[in-house]
Amino acid sequence: MLRKILVVIIGFLLVQGSPGAFAQIDVDEEIQRLEKRLKKLQKKDAKRNRSLIKKLTKSSDRMRINGFASAGLSTTDSDAEFVLEINDTKNYQIDTVVGMQFSFQVNSKTDAVLQLLGRGVTANDVEAEWAYVSYQATPTLKVRGGRLRIPFYNHSEFLDVGYAYNRVRPNSTMYSLAPFTSYYGMDILADFSFFGGEHSLQIYNGTDDMALELLGFKINLYGAYWASEYGPITFRVGRTIAKIGAEFDFIKLQEGFSADVLGAIVASGDMGDLLGADGFVAEFTSYGVMYDDGVWFSNLEVADLFIDFLLNSYDLMDFTLGRRFNRWSPFIGFGKQYSKDETHLANYLLANLPEGDFAPPFINSLGVDSTFSQTYTAGVRFEWKTGVAVKLQLDHFTRMKGTRGMFISDPGENTQLFSLVIDAAF
Repeated sequence: MLRKILVVIIGFLLVQGSPGAFAQIDVDEEIQRLEKRLKKLQKKDAKRNRSLIKKLTKSSDRMRINGFASAGLSTTDSDAEFVLEINDTKNYQIDTVVGMQFSFQVNSKTDAVLQLLGRGVTANDVEAEWAYVSYQATPTLKVRGGRLRIPFYNHSEFLDVGYAYNRVRPNSTMYSLAPFTSYYGMDILADFSFFGGEHSLQIYNGTDDMALELLGFKINLYGAYWASEYGPITFRVGRTIAKIGAEFDFIKLQEGFSADVLGAIVASGDMGDLLGADGFVAEFTSYGVMYDDGVWFSNLEVADLFIDFLLNSYDLMDFTLGRRFNRWSPFIGFGKQYSKDETHLANYLLANLPEGDFAPPFINSLGVDSTFSQTYTAGVRFEWKTGVAVKLQLDHFTRMKGTRGMFISDPGENTQLFSLVIDAAF
Protein backbone atom coordinates (compact mmCIF):
# COMPACT_ATOMS: atom_id res chain seq x y z
CA MET A 1 0.00 0.00 0.00
CA LEU A 2 2.83 2.38 0.96
CA ARG A 3 4.57 1.68 -2.38
CA LYS A 4 1.38 2.40 -4.35
CA ILE A 5 0.90 5.71 -2.51
CA LEU A 6 4.47 6.76 -3.25
CA VAL A 7 4.06 5.83 -6.96
CA VAL A 8 0.94 7.99 -7.18
CA ILE A 9 2.61 10.94 -5.42
CA ILE A 10 5.72 10.81 -7.59
CA GLY A 11 3.66 10.30 -10.73
CA PHE A 12 1.59 13.34 -9.89
CA LEU A 13 4.70 15.42 -9.35
CA LEU A 14 6.21 14.24 -12.61
CA VAL A 15 3.03 14.94 -14.55
CA GLN A 16 3.10 18.49 -13.22
CA GLY A 17 6.72 18.80 -14.50
CA SER A 18 8.10 18.61 -18.05
CA PRO A 19 6.90 15.98 -20.57
CA GLY A 20 10.34 14.38 -20.61
CA ALA A 21 10.51 13.87 -16.86
CA PHE A 22 9.81 10.13 -17.03
CA ALA A 23 12.86 9.73 -19.22
CA GLN A 24 15.08 11.59 -16.78
CA ILE A 25 14.07 10.06 -13.43
CA ASP A 26 13.99 6.47 -12.42
CA VAL A 27 10.72 6.13 -10.51
CA ASP A 28 11.69 2.89 -8.75
CA GLU A 29 14.92 4.36 -7.40
CA GLU A 30 13.09 7.40 -6.02
CA ILE A 31 10.51 5.20 -4.33
CA GLN A 32 13.22 3.08 -2.71
CA ARG A 33 14.99 6.18 -1.46
CA LEU A 34 11.81 7.54 0.10
CA GLU A 35 10.98 4.16 1.63
CA LYS A 36 14.41 3.95 3.29
CA ARG A 37 14.06 7.45 4.66
CA LEU A 38 10.56 6.73 6.03
CA LYS A 39 11.72 3.49 7.69
CA LYS A 40 14.64 5.35 9.26
CA LEU A 41 12.27 7.95 10.71
CA GLN A 42 9.93 5.23 12.00
CA LYS A 43 12.84 3.42 13.62
CA LYS A 44 14.03 6.60 15.34
CA ASP A 45 10.51 7.36 16.54
CA ALA A 46 10.09 3.83 17.93
CA LYS A 47 13.41 4.16 19.75
CA ARG A 48 12.29 7.41 21.36
CA ASN A 49 8.99 5.80 22.42
CA ARG A 50 10.79 2.81 23.96
CA SER A 51 13.10 5.14 25.86
CA LEU A 52 10.17 7.17 27.19
CA ILE A 53 8.24 4.04 28.20
CA LYS A 54 11.34 2.69 29.94
CA LYS A 55 11.79 5.91 31.90
CA LEU A 56 8.11 5.99 32.88
CA THR A 57 8.21 2.33 33.92
CA LYS A 58 11.35 2.90 35.96
CA SER A 59 9.77 5.89 37.70
CA SER A 60 6.54 4.02 38.41
CA ASP A 61 8.55 1.17 39.95
CA ARG A 62 10.01 3.73 42.37
CA MET A 63 6.63 5.28 43.20
CA ARG A 64 4.19 3.71 45.66
CA ILE A 65 0.67 5.06 46.07
CA ASN A 66 -1.64 4.05 48.91
CA GLY A 67 -4.98 5.39 49.96
CA PHE A 68 -7.52 5.15 52.75
CA ALA A 69 -10.98 6.50 53.46
CA SER A 70 -13.61 6.49 56.19
CA ALA A 71 -17.24 7.57 56.31
CA GLY A 72 -19.75 7.26 59.10
CA LEU A 73 -22.59 8.50 61.25
CA SER A 74 -22.30 9.53 64.91
CA THR A 75 -24.69 11.00 67.46
CA THR A 76 -25.14 11.34 71.24
CA ASP A 77 -28.15 11.39 73.54
CA SER A 78 -27.19 14.81 74.92
CA ASP A 79 -27.43 18.27 73.39
CA ALA A 80 -24.01 19.06 74.88
CA GLU A 81 -21.33 19.01 72.18
CA PHE A 82 -18.66 16.31 72.43
CA VAL A 83 -15.00 17.34 71.98
CA LEU A 84 -15.20 15.79 68.50
CA GLU A 85 -18.05 18.21 67.66
CA ILE A 86 -20.77 15.55 68.01
CA ASN A 87 -24.11 16.21 69.73
CA ASP A 88 -27.66 14.79 69.60
CA THR A 89 -28.03 15.58 65.89
CA LYS A 90 -26.76 13.27 63.15
CA ASN A 91 -23.12 13.96 62.36
CA TYR A 92 -21.70 12.64 59.08
CA GLN A 93 -18.60 14.84 59.15
CA ILE A 94 -16.50 13.83 62.12
CA ASP A 95 -15.53 10.36 60.87
CA THR A 96 -15.19 11.32 57.21
CA VAL A 97 -11.54 11.05 56.18
CA VAL A 98 -9.89 10.64 52.78
CA GLY A 99 -6.13 10.27 52.44
CA MET A 100 -3.56 9.53 49.76
CA GLN A 101 0.07 8.70 50.46
CA PHE A 102 2.80 8.96 47.84
CA SER A 103 6.23 7.44 48.45
CA PHE A 104 8.99 8.01 45.90
CA GLN A 105 12.39 6.31 46.00
CA VAL A 106 14.85 9.04 45.06
CA ASN A 107 17.80 6.65 45.20
CA SER A 108 18.80 3.49 47.02
CA LYS A 109 18.98 5.31 50.38
CA THR A 110 16.61 8.28 50.04
CA ASP A 111 12.81 8.38 49.98
CA ALA A 112 10.33 11.25 49.76
CA VAL A 113 6.90 10.79 51.36
CA LEU A 114 3.80 12.95 51.00
CA GLN A 115 0.46 12.19 52.68
CA LEU A 116 -2.45 14.39 51.66
CA LEU A 117 -5.39 14.28 54.03
CA GLY A 118 -8.90 15.69 53.98
CA ARG A 119 -10.97 15.53 57.17
CA GLY A 120 -14.70 16.11 57.32
CA VAL A 121 -14.32 18.09 60.54
CA THR A 122 -12.38 20.72 58.57
CA ALA A 123 -14.76 20.58 55.57
CA ASN A 124 -12.26 18.28 53.84
CA ASP A 125 -9.69 21.02 53.33
CA VAL A 126 -6.75 19.05 51.98
CA GLU A 127 -3.53 19.42 53.96
CA ALA A 128 -0.16 17.70 54.04
CA GLU A 129 -0.23 15.56 57.18
CA TRP A 130 3.13 14.07 56.24
CA ALA A 131 5.71 15.70 53.97
CA TYR A 132 9.22 14.50 54.66
CA VAL A 133 12.46 13.13 53.22
CA SER A 134 14.05 10.06 54.80
CA TYR A 135 17.65 8.87 54.50
CA GLN A 136 18.60 5.26 55.29
CA ALA A 137 22.11 5.89 56.64
CA THR A 138 22.67 2.22 57.54
CA PRO A 139 20.46 -0.89 57.39
CA THR A 140 19.36 -0.12 60.97
CA LEU A 141 19.50 3.69 61.12
CA LYS A 142 17.16 6.15 59.38
CA VAL A 143 16.92 9.95 59.54
CA ARG A 144 13.75 11.84 58.53
CA GLY A 145 13.06 15.55 58.19
CA GLY A 146 10.04 17.67 57.25
CA ARG A 147 6.46 17.38 58.51
CA LEU A 148 6.12 14.26 60.65
CA ARG A 149 3.53 12.59 62.87
CA ILE A 150 3.83 13.10 66.63
CA PRO A 151 4.79 9.77 68.29
CA PHE A 152 2.74 10.17 71.50
CA TYR A 153 0.53 7.08 71.17
CA ASN A 154 0.57 3.41 70.20
CA HIS A 155 -1.47 4.22 67.08
CA SER A 156 0.29 7.45 66.12
CA GLU A 157 1.81 6.22 62.85
CA PHE A 158 -1.59 5.21 61.42
CA LEU A 159 -3.84 7.52 63.42
CA ASP A 160 -6.06 8.50 60.46
CA VAL A 161 -6.17 5.06 58.82
CA GLY A 162 -9.33 3.74 60.42
CA TYR A 163 -9.00 0.37 58.69
CA ALA A 164 -5.74 -0.24 60.61
CA TYR A 165 -7.39 -0.56 64.03
CA ASN A 166 -10.50 -2.28 65.36
CA ARG A 167 -12.34 0.56 67.12
CA VAL A 168 -14.33 3.22 65.29
CA ARG A 169 -11.69 5.70 66.47
CA PRO A 170 -8.98 5.70 69.16
CA ASN A 171 -10.34 6.42 72.63
CA SER A 172 -10.89 10.18 72.95
CA THR A 173 -10.02 10.20 76.65
CA MET A 174 -6.42 9.54 75.59
CA TYR A 175 -6.12 10.70 71.98
CA SER A 176 -8.05 13.98 72.04
CA LEU A 177 -5.82 15.69 74.60
CA ALA A 178 -3.26 16.94 72.06
CA PRO A 179 -5.15 19.06 69.49
CA PHE A 180 -2.44 18.63 66.87
CA THR A 181 -1.17 15.46 65.21
CA SER A 182 1.94 16.52 63.27
CA TYR A 183 4.97 18.74 63.73
CA TYR A 184 7.79 20.29 61.69
CA GLY A 185 11.19 18.88 62.54
CA MET A 186 13.27 15.72 62.31
CA ASP A 187 13.69 12.34 63.95
CA ILE A 188 16.18 9.48 64.10
CA LEU A 189 14.96 5.87 63.96
CA ALA A 190 17.25 3.03 65.06
CA ASP A 191 16.48 -0.72 65.05
CA PHE A 192 18.08 -3.37 67.26
CA SER A 193 17.82 -7.15 67.74
CA PHE A 194 18.77 -8.72 71.08
CA PHE A 195 17.41 -10.93 73.87
CA GLY A 196 15.07 -12.63 71.39
CA GLY A 197 13.19 -9.46 70.49
CA GLU A 198 13.06 -6.67 67.91
CA HIS A 199 13.57 -3.20 69.33
CA SER A 200 13.36 0.34 67.99
CA LEU A 201 14.32 3.78 69.27
CA GLN A 202 12.90 7.08 67.99
CA ILE A 203 14.41 10.42 68.99
CA TYR A 204 12.80 13.60 67.67
CA ASN A 205 12.73 17.38 67.86
CA GLY A 206 10.35 19.85 66.24
CA THR A 207 8.01 22.81 66.48
CA ASP A 208 4.34 23.52 65.95
CA ASP A 209 1.59 26.03 66.71
CA MET A 210 -1.60 25.30 68.63
CA ALA A 211 -4.67 27.48 69.10
CA LEU A 212 -7.56 27.38 71.55
CA GLU A 213 -10.41 29.84 71.28
CA LEU A 214 -8.66 32.69 73.09
CA LEU A 215 -5.17 31.30 73.66
CA GLY A 216 -2.41 30.64 71.15
CA PHE A 217 0.67 28.51 71.77
CA LYS A 218 4.05 28.19 70.07
CA ILE A 219 5.57 24.83 70.89
CA ASN A 220 9.13 23.50 70.77
CA LEU A 221 9.10 19.80 71.58
CA TYR A 222 11.60 16.96 71.81
CA GLY A 223 11.39 13.41 73.04
CA ALA A 224 12.34 9.76 72.77
CA TYR A 225 10.28 6.55 72.43
CA TRP A 226 11.35 2.94 72.79
CA ALA A 227 9.44 -0.12 71.54
CA SER A 228 10.23 -3.82 72.06
CA GLU A 229 8.46 -6.57 70.15
CA TYR A 230 8.40 -10.21 71.27
CA GLY A 231 6.19 -12.21 68.93
CA PRO A 232 2.57 -11.05 69.34
CA ILE A 233 3.30 -8.60 72.16
CA THR A 234 4.83 -5.12 71.93
CA PHE A 235 5.91 -2.87 74.79
CA ARG A 236 6.29 0.86 74.28
CA VAL A 237 7.47 3.70 76.52
CA GLY A 238 8.35 7.31 75.79
CA ARG A 239 8.52 10.86 76.97
CA THR A 240 8.02 14.23 75.29
CA ILE A 241 9.08 17.55 76.80
CA ALA A 242 7.64 20.71 75.28
CA LYS A 243 8.57 24.32 75.95
CA ILE A 244 5.51 26.44 75.24
CA GLY A 245 5.04 30.14 74.80
CA ALA A 246 1.43 31.37 75.17
CA GLU A 247 -0.45 34.55 74.38
CA PHE A 248 -4.04 35.74 74.52
CA ASP A 249 -5.87 36.70 71.36
CA PHE A 250 -6.77 40.22 72.47
CA ILE A 251 -8.80 40.87 69.31
CA LYS A 252 -11.19 38.07 70.26
CA LEU A 253 -11.12 39.24 73.86
CA GLN A 254 -12.23 42.69 72.74
CA GLU A 255 -15.02 41.16 70.67
CA GLY A 256 -16.34 39.11 73.59
CA PHE A 257 -15.86 41.26 76.66
CA SER A 258 -16.44 44.86 77.74
CA ALA A 259 -13.65 47.31 78.53
CA ASP A 260 -14.29 46.89 82.26
CA VAL A 261 -13.95 43.13 82.04
CA LEU A 262 -10.77 43.40 79.96
CA GLY A 263 -9.35 45.80 82.53
CA ALA A 264 -10.10 43.32 85.29
CA ILE A 265 -8.44 40.49 83.34
CA VAL A 266 -5.31 42.51 82.66
CA ALA A 267 -5.15 43.72 86.27
CA SER A 268 -5.62 40.24 87.74
CA GLY A 269 -2.49 38.65 89.16
CA ASP A 270 0.72 38.30 87.21
CA MET A 271 -0.24 38.62 83.54
CA GLY A 272 3.38 37.97 82.64
CA ASP A 273 2.83 34.39 83.78
CA LEU A 274 -0.52 34.11 81.98
CA LEU A 275 0.95 35.37 78.73
CA GLY A 276 3.86 32.97 79.06
CA ALA A 277 6.51 35.59 78.36
CA ASP A 278 9.22 33.19 79.47
CA GLY A 279 7.35 30.10 78.32
CA PHE A 280 6.34 27.10 80.41
CA VAL A 281 7.06 23.38 80.22
CA ALA A 282 4.74 20.43 79.55
CA GLU A 283 5.84 16.81 79.98
CA PHE A 284 3.99 13.88 78.46
CA THR A 285 5.02 10.38 79.56
CA SER A 286 3.29 7.32 78.11
CA TYR A 287 3.46 3.55 78.53
CA GLY A 288 1.86 1.10 76.12
CA VAL A 289 1.31 -2.63 75.62
CA MET A 290 -0.14 -4.11 72.42
CA TYR A 291 -1.05 -7.76 71.85
CA ASP A 292 -2.28 -9.47 68.68
CA ASP A 293 -1.89 -13.20 67.97
CA GLY A 294 -4.34 -13.21 65.07
CA VAL A 295 -7.26 -14.24 67.31
CA TRP A 296 -7.10 -12.13 70.47
CA PHE A 297 -6.09 -8.48 70.37
CA SER A 298 -5.67 -5.80 73.02
CA ASN A 299 -4.25 -2.33 73.49
CA LEU A 300 -3.32 -0.67 76.79
CA GLU A 301 -2.02 2.89 77.13
CA VAL A 302 -1.34 4.82 80.32
CA ALA A 303 -0.08 8.40 80.27
CA ASP A 304 0.74 11.30 82.52
CA LEU A 305 0.55 14.90 81.33
CA PHE A 306 2.27 17.38 83.65
CA ILE A 307 2.13 21.11 82.88
CA ASP A 308 4.43 23.38 84.89
CA PHE A 309 2.05 26.31 84.63
CA LEU A 310 -1.48 27.36 85.57
CA LEU A 311 -3.02 24.87 83.12
CA ASN A 312 -4.31 21.43 84.13
CA SER A 313 -2.26 18.26 84.40
CA TYR A 314 -3.90 14.90 83.65
CA ASP A 315 -3.83 11.17 84.32
CA LEU A 316 -4.92 9.21 81.24
CA MET A 317 -5.72 5.58 80.52
CA ASP A 318 -7.09 3.63 77.54
CA PHE A 319 -7.73 -0.13 77.25
CA THR A 320 -9.26 -2.31 74.52
CA LEU A 321 -9.76 -6.10 74.43
CA GLY A 322 -11.29 -8.10 71.59
CA ARG A 323 -11.45 -11.41 69.75
CA ARG A 324 -11.79 -12.35 66.08
CA PHE A 325 -14.44 -14.83 64.93
CA ASN A 326 -13.78 -15.18 61.20
CA ARG A 327 -14.93 -11.82 59.82
CA TRP A 328 -16.46 -10.60 63.10
CA SER A 329 -14.36 -8.91 65.80
CA PRO A 330 -16.29 -7.84 68.92
CA PHE A 331 -14.43 -5.73 71.49
CA ILE A 332 -14.83 -3.86 74.76
CA GLY A 333 -12.90 -0.92 76.13
CA PHE A 334 -12.34 1.46 79.01
CA GLY A 335 -10.83 4.95 79.18
CA LYS A 336 -10.14 7.54 81.86
CA GLN A 337 -9.13 11.20 81.85
CA TYR A 338 -8.74 12.91 85.23
CA SER A 339 -7.46 16.39 85.99
CA LYS A 340 -4.95 16.39 88.83
CA ASP A 341 -5.62 18.32 92.04
CA GLU A 342 -3.18 21.11 91.30
CA THR A 343 -3.46 24.87 90.89
CA HIS A 344 -4.49 25.62 87.30
CA LEU A 345 -5.60 28.55 85.20
CA ALA A 346 -9.33 28.09 85.78
CA ASN A 347 -8.99 28.29 89.56
CA TYR A 348 -6.51 31.13 89.22
CA LEU A 349 -8.91 33.21 87.16
CA LEU A 350 -11.88 32.43 89.38
CA ALA A 351 -9.88 33.55 92.40
CA ASN A 352 -8.57 36.75 90.80
CA LEU A 353 -11.26 37.99 88.43
CA PRO A 354 -14.07 40.09 89.93
CA GLU A 355 -17.32 38.29 90.55
CA GLY A 356 -19.82 38.33 87.71
CA ASP A 357 -21.47 36.32 84.98
CA PHE A 358 -18.53 36.82 82.60
CA ALA A 359 -15.97 34.72 84.51
CA PRO A 360 -17.32 31.17 83.85
CA PRO A 361 -17.88 31.65 80.09
CA PHE A 362 -14.45 33.27 79.80
CA ILE A 363 -12.82 30.30 81.52
CA ASN A 364 -14.80 27.79 79.43
CA SER A 365 -13.75 29.61 76.27
CA LEU A 366 -10.13 29.06 77.23
CA GLY A 367 -10.75 25.32 77.51
CA VAL A 368 -8.69 25.01 80.70
CA ASP A 369 -11.24 24.10 83.37
CA SER A 370 -11.00 20.79 85.22
CA THR A 371 -12.35 17.69 83.48
CA PHE A 372 -13.09 14.22 84.79
CA SER A 373 -14.45 11.37 82.68
CA GLN A 374 -14.61 7.59 82.45
CA THR A 375 -15.60 5.87 79.19
CA TYR A 376 -16.96 2.34 78.77
CA THR A 377 -16.99 1.04 75.20
CA ALA A 378 -18.54 -1.92 73.37
CA GLY A 379 -18.47 -2.54 69.65
CA VAL A 380 -17.93 -4.89 66.77
CA ARG A 381 -15.92 -4.82 63.54
CA PHE A 382 -17.10 -6.72 60.47
CA GLU A 383 -14.68 -7.43 57.61
CA TRP A 384 -17.12 -6.85 54.78
CA LYS A 385 -14.81 -7.18 51.79
CA THR A 386 -11.05 -7.24 51.27
CA GLY A 387 -9.86 -3.82 52.37
CA VAL A 388 -13.30 -2.75 53.65
CA ALA A 389 -14.54 -2.94 57.25
CA VAL A 390 -17.78 -1.87 58.94
CA LYS A 391 -17.72 -0.89 62.63
CA LEU A 392 -20.49 -0.28 65.15
CA GLN A 393 -19.62 1.21 68.55
CA LEU A 394 -21.29 2.51 71.73
CA ASP A 395 -19.40 4.74 74.20
CA HIS A 396 -20.82 5.40 77.66
CA PHE A 397 -19.41 8.48 79.48
CA THR A 398 -19.86 8.64 83.23
CA ARG A 399 -18.37 9.76 86.58
CA MET A 400 -17.69 13.29 85.37
CA LYS A 401 -17.88 14.69 88.92
CA GLY A 402 -19.88 17.73 87.92
CA THR A 403 -17.42 18.79 85.20
CA ARG A 404 -18.01 18.89 81.45
CA GLY A 405 -15.92 15.72 81.05
CA MET A 406 -15.17 15.08 77.38
CA PHE A 407 -17.75 17.67 76.30
CA ILE A 408 -17.62 21.37 75.52
CA SER A 409 -20.55 22.08 77.85
CA ASP A 410 -22.10 20.15 80.75
CA PRO A 411 -23.70 16.91 79.42
CA GLY A 412 -24.99 15.68 82.77
CA GLU A 413 -23.60 12.72 84.66
CA ASN A 414 -24.12 10.01 82.01
CA THR A 415 -24.05 10.30 78.23
CA GLN A 416 -23.93 7.83 75.32
CA LEU A 417 -22.18 8.22 71.96
CA PHE A 418 -23.30 6.00 69.03
CA SER A 419 -21.11 5.50 65.95
CA LEU A 420 -21.35 3.57 62.67
CA VAL A 421 -18.36 3.78 60.34
CA ILE A 422 -17.12 2.21 57.09
CA ASP A 423 -13.32 2.11 56.62
CA ALA A 424 -11.41 1.26 53.45
CA ALA A 425 -7.72 0.93 52.57
CA PHE A 426 -6.33 0.52 49.08
